[in-house]
Amino acid sequence: MREAVYNALMHSNYSSGVPIQIRIHENEVLISNDCVFPANWTAETLMQRHRSEQYNPKIANAFFRAGYVEAWGRGIENMCRLCKDYGVKTEYTVHPGDVMLAFFAKQETAATQSATQSTTQSATQSTQKYLPIEIKLMHYLVANPRATQGQIAKYLGMNLNTTKYYLNKLGKLEVPAIKHEGTTRKGSWMVLIDLENL
Repeated sequence: MREAVYNALMHSNYSSGVPIQIRIHENEVLISNDCVFPANWTAETLMQRHRSEQYNPKIANAFFRAGYVEAWGRGIENMCRLCKDYGVKTEYTVHPGDVMLAFFAKQETAATQSATQSTTQSATQSTQKYLPIEIKLMHYLVANPRATQGQIAKYLGMNLNTTKYYLNKLGKLEVPAIKHEGTTRKGSWMVLIDLENL
């Protein structure tokens, strides 16, 4: 979802005067923005690996330097792959002057819903296990999902080994609190619990 919003901000045609639109429905989320596509580009082009043509190169460069995006031209492919792995369907619709991305809610069976509720309850019951430093770490990961272990250690003011200890601990709890997707250098962190209730 974050990647989709970043893409809308980087590629929006601001001269149209039409703001980026995000609509949240019960079973889907829609994100749309005015844009100017290269000739002959289609929704299928976006789903494949493609060269990136930034409509707003200065904005795109700022996002890249800030660490919000990794490599131009790969964000959509990675985002849709991760959604597919999680069971969430995504769909791009390309019009002459705008593009819309739809996220469709994951369809869960009764058994899956029951398991989800059970996991949520277990996570709530285990909140007392989290130390203040662990809560601080998880808040940082929510804001900086692509942070390296070195960056996390610097933020926490700890050495690398201690930081690794807390990351491993949070990832190996009975109800894991965090998860790392992808490679060590280019992956991202996911916080699996609701931090608002801590």
